[in-house]
Amino acid sequence: MPDDVDPRLHKQMQRDLDEMDGMITQVIELSRGLDQQDMTCCEFHGFLQYLITDYHPCSVKIKLTSNGQCSLQLSETALRRILTNLLDNAIRYGKGRPVAIHVDCGTRKVRIIISDQGAGIPPELRDKVFEPFFRIEASRSRQTGGSGLGLAIVSQLAEVNNWKVTLEQNASGGTDAILEIPRSDTSLSP
Repeated sequence: MPDDVDPRLHKQMQRDLDEMDGMITQVIELSRGLDQQDMTCCEFHGFLQYLITDYHPCSVKIKLTSNGQCSLQLSETALRRILTNLLDNAIRYGKGRPVAIHVDCGTRKVRIIISDQGAGIPPELRDKVFEPFFRIEASRSRQTGGSGLGLAIVSQLAEVNNWKVTLEQNASGGTDAILEIPRSDTSLSP
């Protein structure tokens, strides 16, 4: 760039390039998660405990509970990407309050519920937030809402793996992000 370019314009261009770089990274992560060749046996409680322990340092307390031990043959790459995106959202919109993760090892499916204590998502927007680039907040600042790709990636990864992800209001008025993974008689052990 020429030396006489306004420094504010240069700074804005750098922010835009950083945002585009982040979006490209998310698309690459999505394509990696679509590859189902990384199927491994995942023990859910241990996997989530490791994810929480290895999670980037944050001041929000994350509490993990489960109703038992269960494992399933699945793509850990896809599971990690989905849970990381959902956990990022719970922390970002949870107003600094604790986040809870619960693993429900049911007879027909495994449910992983990530609960925040934020403002929640209006019912009419709960499906729309899974669309690429849709954001509830009109601002484009990454500090307040990201690129609008996180939940689109979650939705596509869940669909490719025959999993289901939904958002519901919880008792505190925040959001429960629920990932349901069906079990088959041969792939899940108690």
